[in-house]
Amino acid sequence: MQPEKIKPRRRLRLKERQVLLFLGDLIMSYLSFGIAVIAWALAENQTLTIGQFIGERLESWFFFLPIFWLLLLIETYDSNKSTDFRKTITSIVTAFFIGFFIYLAIFFLNPSSLPRRGVAIFLGSTTFLTLIWRYFYSRVFAGKRYMNRAVLVGAGVTGQALLKVVHEMKTDLINIVAIIDDNEEIHGSKIYDNIVIGGADVLIETIRKFDVSDVIVAVSGPMETKMFRKLLDVQEMGLKIISMPRVYEEVLSRVPVKYLESDWILKSFVDEAGHSAFYDIFKRGIDIIVALIGVFLLFFIGPVICLAILIESGKPILFTQKRAGKNNVPFTMQKFRSMIVDAEAGGKAILASENDDRTTKVGRFLRKTHLDEWLQFFNVLKGEMSIVGPRPER
Repeated sequence: MQPEKIKPRRRLRLKERQVLLFLGDLIMSYLSFGIAVIAWALAENQTLTIGQFIGERLESWFFFLPIFWLLLLIETYDSNKSTDFRKTITSIVTAFFIGFFIYLAIFFLNPSSLPRRGVAIFLGSTTFLTLIWRYFYSRVFAGKRYMNRAVLVGAGVTGQALLKVVHEMKTDLINIVAIIDDNEEIHGSKIYDNIVIGGADVLIETIRKFDVSDVIVAVSGPMETKMFRKLLDVQEMGLKIISMPRVYEEVLSRVPVKYLESDWILKSFVDEAGHSAFYDIFKRGIDIIVALIGVFLLFFIGPVICLAILIESGKPILFTQKRAGKNNVPFTMQKFRSMIVDAEAGGKAILASENDDRTTKVGRFLRKTHLDEWLQFFNVLKGEMSIVGPRPER
């Protein structure tokens, strides 16, 4: 007999959230573009219609302002930051000032061809409208109604590793409501605020009771036949079954290498090998386009960053480090220095913490806005790094 289908309340998955967030920002930026053009045309009090004004007064670069704004918002698409409205406010205000100072730099270099009123109206309106949209997003789409509700199958070392990450980060990406494990000795026990309810017998009952949308499997080693059959029933009922490594990677943006099974690693290699040449060309093309824009902007904000570092803490301005790239090929990466000189005394690596005493005042701002990493666009152009992909380690 086929299990009865379950229709859990609609939840938003990570990719869906990011797409929704981007579309909202895109709409707000182009709405601001329209407001800027209309307000600019009316302020000049000309007899031209809006269409004539656009054709005669707007240069081609003005149409790229919404795209430029979206590039300034890149860091706000981090899954754990986008749901925190306080962090979002900081990032959007920072994006406004970065855009403002870039425009000032260009304006002073070539004042004759740049309009002040149109750009000012655009930056002001897009900042305001984006804040309104992000507030609405954080209140509605990042709330509990759309949060994934999950049952964790497996309370062993692998499952506890995931529970620890979710508990410490207090992430809104997923809400683990219960734990299922066949080990009767731990039934009723509490692990990071979650109760081990029971074994395979209560899995479907738990799913119905807690309105579960996802089942996370974190079973390391052989799985009991009974649990395997129950998971097949769950899949037949229309629920999504996700592996622990995938959830861990979505929440922390890192692969839990320590807890990976050999078949998962092999499957990942096979999937990577199966990528088409078209995908590789397309991805490389995107890398080059974004990197060129980043390098272009760097010519305007770079001198300001260099001057700020020199005034506060002197030379050197840049921090150079060897990193391991694809296929473990080493390359040299440079960043704007954000810490005191000789922050790693004796050459011994010391990991940076959130409130690291070694960070300078300018460095705190650079790290918060990720401006210290903009020199890495050169590495992207050379093919040593990619805009999307794993972070190269030391």
